[in-house]
Amino acid sequence: MALQALKSAVDLFSAQTPFLTGVPEAEREFVDLAKDHIEKLARMTRDRKVRAAIQKTNISASFKDLAAEGPNSIAAGLAQLNATISDFDKMIARARKHIAEQEAAFDLEMARLAPHAVETVRRTRKQINRFFKLAGEFHNETVEFYYFLLALRADYDPEAKGGRSFKDRRILVAHLREQTKV
Repeated sequence: MALQALKSAVDLFSAQTPFLTGVPEAEREFVDLAKDHIEKLARMTRDRKVRAAIQKTNISASFKDLAAEGPNSIAAGLAQLNATISDFDKMIARARKHIAEQEAAFDLEMARLAPHAVETVRRTRKQINRFFKLAGEFHNETVEFYYFLLALRADYDPEAKGGRSFKDRRILVAHLREQTKV
């Protein structure tokens, strides 16, 4: 059951942020396209939050069951959990890179169009900014779930409780911001 719950979590979080494709020359067409993408991404983010909560409950319950079965069972679960954490490391890095590349491409396109259509660029920039704000929230749901997996591992693996400690609050805040930064 723990294996299935972990696989289900990987499936949930492996969905990429949808592409906001192209900047059509017609402003209205672009604004409508951006609004559609924004609505889709907002729905995906809400859905991911709900499904993540369910996944957390299922995975936690599975690990409690494994712990009750004995050390051999929990060891197998921890091996799968470590593999899942590794998968999440990769997913987070890919998603961060994907979003950054997409945002840079739109910045270049807006810069190209700006001399010809200042007002259009100004209005469409608002839509683009809304999209990338939501893309960051979508990404941060994955990061939050990753932290849940790390905490779960620490609960069942005494050797996983180590790690970096922070004495200065500002350094901790900077570290956490870097982790969620897109």
